[in-house]
Amino acid sequence: MNRFQVQQPELNITERDTRLVTLAGLCHDLGHGPFSHAFEDWAGRHRPGWHHEDMSLKMVEYLVDENALEYDRDDVRMIQALIAGERPLASDNEKAFLFDIVSNSRNSVDVDKFDYLARDCHNLGMKCSYDCSRLMTFSRVINNEICFHHKEVYNIYELFHTRYSLFKQVYTHRVGKAVEYMILDILTLADPFLHLSSCLDNPSDFYSLTDSVLRTIECSKLPELQDAQKLIRDLRKRKLYKFVDEVLVPPELWSDFYDGVRLNITTDRSLIRLVHSFDSLNSFTRTGRSLPRTLYLAIANSRMTM
Repeated sequence: MNRFQVQQPELNITERDTRLVTLAGLCHDLGHGPFSHAFEDWAGRHRPGWHHEDMSLKMVEYLVDENALEYDRDDVRMIQALIAGERPLASDNEKAFLFDIVSNSRNSVDVDKFDYLARDCHNLGMKCSYDCSRLMTFSRVINNEICFHHKEVYNIYELFHTRYSLFKQVYTHRVGKAVEYMILDILTLADPFLHLSSCLDNPSDFYSLTDSVLRTIECSKLPELQDAQKLIRDLRKRKLYKFVDEVLVPPELWSDFYDGVRLNITTDRSLIRLVHSFDSLNSFTRTGRSLPRTLYLAIANSRMTM
């Protein structure tokens, strides 16, 4: 933003623009629950269509009101729109390029990816093969869109290759997924007694839902939570769900196969999960982005441990 202000003064970027984009970047993931994306899978079963992005919008409004912050309704709506990536028509907004920064629904190159890919690579000790600072240096607003110099094409390729590699090697690692599934089952077993799912509707309740929920379950004296507590003990002892197999599903069978898996979940006690190399299938269809080339079906039985 500061570089655009200096190098392209014709854009008329104001201090307010910079402040609101910065706030949107800081607040765009406020809607993540305990254990991040794993929780979103669980929440979607209790509230079909629930997405952390939508809760982020509610949380922004709640925190502004709760803390009596001096932002008017137009500012709050602008922050929410930037988080949602709701890019207006150029005729409606002379600064539509601002919506390419935090959540870019046009081509998915945004600072959200810059942030989590660099952070995760650093924490995992993996080499990050793309240079986000170089991408930003060689960016320019053209026709109300943020564009990149043509010589940065391979840098952009590496951005998405890094993302793909992290999903293949880390985010969908079989041990990591086994842990996630156990946590989801713990939440499911505890929900009838702790009413965790009721927090999904109200930002003031959601605000207090943190990773400490497992500790709350583990230390509870309620006899009804014994099954959930046993799973927590298994988790701590690494008696994890056992990975059974994975299969490649051709794109032309995704629709029928996805419906079939949904049916099997209701008729079989096995834990059947769809795991693929990017985001959830619902997320892709909801945002209109292209689907990954392959889906992976990971099948794990809750009674099998390793």
